[in-house]
Amino acid sequence: MWRALLITLLALPLVAEAGKQCGNDQQLDPRVLMDNFLKQELVGQRPEQLISWENFKPAYKGSEYVYPINTPNLSADSMTVVKAWKLEKIEMRGNEAIARVEMFTLADVWRPKGTENDKFGRRVTEIGETFVEKYRMRKVDNCWYVIDPPKPVISFDTVLTSLESDLSEIKSLTWENITDEDRKAKSVLEKEVSLLIRLKNRYLGGV
Repeated sequence: MWRALLITLLALPLVAEAGKQCGNDQQLDPRVLMDNFLKQELVGQRPEQLISWENFKPAYKGSEYVYPINTPNLSADSMTVVKAWKLEKIEMRGNEAIARVEMFTLADVWRPKGTENDKFGRRVTEIGETFVEKYRMRKVDNCWYVIDPPKPVISFDTVLTSLESDLSEIKSLTWENITDEDRKAKSVLEKEVSLLIRLKNRYLGGV
């Protein structure tokens, strides 16, 4: 009897682990997870609850400064500006998965090495091509998570609207209230907005 009881007690943690339920419907299936993740990210609302960071340390990818981004600041952070995206396929590998996402990229917004602490140090590079981005996913306690996602993928309209709003706010300041930092921000925003409008006319037909 004691032996049977011991075997039962030892098996309890395994049963409890197997019985854990995921409380978020968005994380029950990797395709649903990826679809919801991208839809929220496109409008600048990166869903932190769907992300699991394994590498919190900033690094360099060539000359680009790469760092984890949770809630993107569209006026300061790195991002990929896209016209459209399509979830091509998901490759399953047990509790791991890779999502391949095709996106028409209008611009790459990035920070070169040495601009880590420069609020206005990012660069905008015109792309105008279709790329495939890969996203890692993993199932933990029956919930799927996006693992160490690349920099945010934001829709063109979301980025342009946000930057134009920031620029308009600065322009509304009176000369008594405007600071040197505001003037620098105004100059940077004017350049970025001008470039994005040019990209809009080139790749979106001005629509």
